[in-house]
Amino acid sequence: MEFDELRAVAFINDRLREAGRKPYPEDEVLNVIDMIWDFYEENGLLDVDAADDDTDDDIEPDTDLVTIDGISDERHAATLTNKTVYILRSDIPEESTDDSGDGFYADDFVGFDVRISGMGLLGKISGIEDSTANYLFIIETTDGRNLLIPVADEFVTGIDTDSRSIEMDLPEGLIDIQ
Repeated sequence: MEFDELRAVAFINDRLREAGRKPYPEDEVLNVIDMIWDFYEENGLLDVDAADDDTDDDIEPDTDLVTIDGISDERHAATLTNKTVYILRSDIPEESTDDSGDGFYADDFVGFDVRISGMGLLGKISGIEDSTANYLFIIETTDGRNLLIPVADEFVTGIDTDSRSIEMDLPEGLIDIQ
């Protein structure tokens, strides 16, 4: 099961309605979720730790075991399984980094060209916006604008590390609304 922001917002607003309170706009609910996450992280209650070995018989090969402080029961942990996680390389303890080439970190793409299917060159990734629940590529377009595009597997159709470019297929209107 993948995390669904709209489902989380609906859940929270349903609970507010049940309590006789007015629901909140989606962006306000997501901001509160971000603040709670930050609280846990800043107070040492949230610690992502990728295990270097897969010694547990229940763990499939080529996977990492991740523990998060503050998640202490199986039911809560189950809501987080099979999620795609993007993390900045700088957030990983140095002893945990592995340059085996089996994956990318969001900040690995800074400086890459972004090409949009059917459109061509959009611009260059100039940074990563990491203050929200979902990381965003900051793209400096060929016409000098800055766009925010979600770092999401479903938008990336190809990565060419030799030419330092990413091919993306974005939802219609995503570029136009910025």
